[in-house]
Amino acid sequence: PQIDPQLDPDQQYALSYHATLQQAETGNSPLPAMYQAPDNTLIYVRLESAGTGILIAVEPVLLQVLPKPQAHPAEIAVCTAAGGGDEVDFTLADANAQVAGSVPGLQVSYYLHYADAELGLNSLPAVYQSGSKNIWARVENSAGCFDIDVVSLNAVPEPDVALAITHCTCNGNTVDGSISATVNNGGAPFIFEWSTGIITGPGMDSTASLDSLPPGAYALTVTNAAGCTVVLETEILPSTPPQAHFSAMQIPPCDGTYSVSFTDSTAAYTDTRLWLFPGGTPASATEPEPVISYPATGIYMVTLIVSNS
Repeated sequence: PQIDPQLDPDQQYALSYHATLQQAETGNSPLPAMYQAPDNTLIYVRLESAGTGILIAVEPVLLQVLPKPQAHPAEIAVCTAAGGGDEVDFTLADANAQVAGSVPGLQVSYYLHYADAELGLNSLPAVYQSGSKNIWARVENSAGCFDIDVVSLNAVPEPDVALAITHCTCNGNTVDGSISATVNNGGAPFIFEWSTGIITGPGMDSTASLDSLPPGAYALTVTNAAGCTVVLETEILPSTPPQAHFSAMQIPPCDGTYSVSFTDSTAAYTDTRLWLFPGGTPASATEPEPVISYPATGIYMVTLIVSNS
């Protein structure tokens, strides 16, 4: 009866199955509905008119015993932006080859619950939005035999990488810039691939660095164990000495103790500043706009020393 719809899709005939051609032609010794036979057994089906019993045709039928399919555990990993949402789109067919063991001709379907997989009900869509979890895969052959195993869905964040930059110093033509990279989330082993051609890893170390760098643009690609990558770009700048410059203005009144307001107008960024006022009060200062008192008129030396890191 399992092959009745193949031979008589419109149900126009009466069908019976027989072990030999002669039995099929005469209509004798029909086989039972449940018939045990070895693989590649040839039997015959008799098609006769349902109303008159007149023989219409006799066709051979080859009985084949298909091996039960074997399902295998599988994993689908999808990369997500570092710090992104918990759910991503999983293309479930990406696990077909793993689940079926690369055996051709098997149908693979996916289910949220094991009970659904056993019954073949409520299969998941081809693109399934989810966070990291386990689902079930059902592998089925053309005879309806099936097996079930687990599939792990993993939403893997791309590497979260921080760069620390040290720019070149201002000492002549010294080449001493550096870049240090640190991965702040899991996913080791990591591969660090620099635009200079240097590659480190794969390894469990979450840090990598380049030293003795000249000024210029640099890029770094970091890849984690799941194949998720992130590309970062940065620049090493040449540090030039700040050019000290200041202005001064005498504050009225112009008799008695004399006060002068100084303003640091150095263009480049400075980390430290030191004023020297010999003959004035105070004799030194570090603020950008000091006011200095002088006891008498005259010419006084003023020095401003500025420096960067």
